[in-house]
Amino acid sequence: MVENFVAYKKQAGDFLNRAVDYLLPLAAVPFAMIIGAGLLLLFEVNPLLAYQSLLQGAFGYKIAITQTLVKATPLLLVGLGVAIAFSGGVINIPSNFAVMLPYVLTNLALVFAVRRAAQPAALSKSFERGEM
Repeated sequence: MVENFVAYKKQAGDFLNRAVDYLLPLAAVPFAMIIGAGLLLLFEVNPLLAYQSLLQGAFGYKIAITQTLVKATPLLLVGLGVAIAFSGGVINIPSNFAVMLPYVLTNLALVFAVRRAAQPAALSKSFERGEM
């Protein structure tokens, strides 16, 4: 009898832990929206109008949806890569660095490209109206 109760309690505890694992991230979204609404009210901004504008700007038009996907895709890929690395226990990549890395490499490539580039011929000449 005691063993059955212990097994039932362990099973109920597992269900509760799993439920919390799934519901906590879902509860974080409305909680963050409430905190955001409080901050918006602090700055005397209508939170409903602000959230409506946010949603319309992100999903209101076809171009808005595509731009949202274009901006969100790199962040989602970095998050997925970090999640896979964490689950495997392989490596710890700071996500800020992973997001910044393409920009840093592009800047380095431009620095080296500019060193080899010649100065534009018109750079030393002043512009006068009518000249063209």
